[in-house]
Amino acid sequence: MKRSALKLNEEFELYGQKHIVLDIQYPNVIVQPLTGELIAQELNYYGLVTDKGFVQTHKNTESSSGSKKFQSRMKFQGFIDSLTNEQSEKIRRKNEMIKPLLLLEKVKRNDPRAVTQFQERYFNKYFKDEDMSLDGVTQKELVSRIAAEFQVSTRTLERDLSKFKKEEQINQLGMSGLVSEKVRYPHLRKDMKVLQICHPKKKEMVLCTIQSYLDERYLAILKQVIEQDYLTKKKARIREITDTVEMRCVRAKLPVLSYDTVYSIIQRLDKEIVLRMRDGTAAAQLYDPIVGNFSNTEAKSSLHIIEIDHTELDIILLDESTLEVLGRPWITLGIDVYSRCVWCMHISFDSPSGDKVRKAIEQGVLRKKVKQTYGTVHEWEVYGIPDIIYFDNGKEFDNNQIKQLIDETLESQVMYRPVANPRWGGTIERLFGTMNTKLIHRLAGTTKSNTKARGEYDSTKEAIYTLSDITELMTRYITDIYHHDIHASLPYDYCTPYKQYQRGLDIGGQNDFINEEDEEAFHIELLPYKEVRFSRQGIRFGNVNYNDLELKRLIRNDGTKYKMKYDIDDISSVYILDVLTKEYIKVLAVNPNYESLIGMKKRTYKLLLSIARKKRKLRGNIPSDSDLTAAKDELMMKIEEMKKTNKGKIRALKLGVEQEKKKLKPSKNFTLGEDDELLSLVKELDTRLVEGELSIGNE
Repeated sequence: MKRSALKLNEEFELYGQKHIVLDIQYPNVIVQPLTGELIAQELNYYGLVTDKGFVQTHKNTESSSGSKKFQSRMKFQGFIDSLTNEQSEKIRRKNEMIKPLLLLEKVKRNDPRAVTQFQERYFNKYFKDEDMSLDGVTQKELVSRIAAEFQVSTRTLERDLSKFKKEEQINQLGMSGLVSEKVRYPHLRKDMKVLQICHPKKKEMVLCTIQSYLDERYLAILKQVIEQDYLTKKKARIREITDTVEMRCVRAKLPVLSYDTVYSIIQRLDKEIVLRMRDGTAAAQLYDPIVGNFSNTEAKSSLHIIEIDHTELDIILLDESTLEVLGRPWITLGIDVYSRCVWCMHISFDSPSGDKVRKAIEQGVLRKKVKQTYGTVHEWEVYGIPDIIYFDNGKEFDNNQIKQLIDETLESQVMYRPVANPRWGGTIERLFGTMNTKLIHRLAGTTKSNTKARGEYDSTKEAIYTLSDITELMTRYITDIYHHDIHASLPYDYCTPYKQYQRGLDIGGQNDFINEEDEEAFHIELLPYKEVRFSRQGIRFGNVNYNDLELKRLIRNDGTKYKMKYDIDDISSVYILDVLTKEYIKVLAVNPNYESLIGMKKRTYKLLLSIARKKRKLRGNIPSDSDLTAAKDELMMKIEEMKKTNKGKIRALKLGVEQEKKKLKPSKNFTLGEDDELLSLVKELDTRLVEGELSIGNE
């Protein structure tokens, strides 16, 4: 992953002109053009790194031979996803061993963020019982202690460290250096086959895959016996499994497989999966994380600790397409504990899940560009990769994919709130209260905090806002008001979250972030996946056909499945993992076509599909482009009909389908009081709604 944080004396290009960093004084940076003239410039740090003409130069960005693999994050991720669980685990184990050594190198360069991380993660672990300061830790001594813990030789550890650093210099993908040559360049044979082991009760859930040269008839027997007899609570012994396999081989008139062959296949099963399927309690004790007490962990700089949680907003919203009342949305927020700035936000009607966590983390890591999107006064400058991400104990957070994302992709640390201890998580809880009190409770359709506070106010009847409206309002409030408002818990000299955030950057330095050219790869890495078949018609998923003539080589009639990643917020394309190139390939929709589905959500498409089926009496068929257009027209007709009632008129007006000169008031019962900034914010949105600037578009 390419990650950038400007350092002193670092060179970069700005519109083709080379510059060098002389000093960093957040939020500004002092640079000098390398023209021979002593002319220094003071620029805004965020403005510089987001400028289209900014190019960060790296030494040795390309291999001298030009034949190096894994030149992109997307290709490397595809390669990792194609490996067996055992192979992936070996790479992750090597990465875990060299992490302290890489961090120690930054410590020796006096990186304040690295000093904090090393002390919290590794110093007490390896030097707890010794009278030694951090300055006294040497790489040789640390290598020795890590090697002893993981039971490997110091030479092996040093060799892996060297490979990692070499790949990091070439393409900034150090983990690719940990892949063995045997795995990276396997001797492919045409008779290589894949044995997919699925969940005994959920056949669509693939637990693990095993490569084998055995005949497909043997693989079918092994698959059935392992799923039905071995991965069950009855805990059949391997001898019993081999006997069953032998019996079925005889029935199929096949030569009997040896004990050693069956044993080797079973030994290649993922050990955690085996233990969870055969004895869930023992697996939980061994593999589930132990929730520790982190009372001694305090935020020492900006993006040192991010706390993430969910809550329902106290407001009723309407659907942008159907105009129907949908209810209260869920918001996921991440707060920077040091500064109280908001790091991430995701709002949807989906209940808390791993997908919501992934989308929130993605929004937090990437640059948000809200000034460009919404025309805010300020930019949302809080972005990048945090050191620690702190969760409560919800199931959506206790997710292996989320842990892998944080630990490996972000190279951050996961922490959990102690069970049954409500005082933990108070920072994020107070943020939820502030958002509801200062904004949500002042909008039309609010439910207030309880029935008593709501009184006789009919939240459903007064509802006029949609999900996109609330997302914009929350973004504007966070960016232009909350980040610049006085916060009681912050120091007097840095009394606003934004000022405290800039102070934290002075202490800990600018944290790394995802480069713009890697944002798509990062997005793909976070998407959920599904195993699918690729037929002559391509892929059919969610009543949409996806195809590409260049992928016709993927067509199989033997039941072969491919890993496909998809985005429920944009169904115009999917990404399929090419098992030969080990890359994710973007496959566009062909029926309906890509252009008609760009930016369309899965839920919206289901609505239009329902209308099309009723109008054209479609039964399970994929609608054509004309059917989709007709469904949109039908939706507009419904909107026109709803104008006949006052309630319908407000909703139609809300969607921008009727021009009105008269001002639309948010509510006749609730006002915004004397908060002029917030009042003007809401008025601006209402004006846009009245003037018809917001419409349903594709949705």
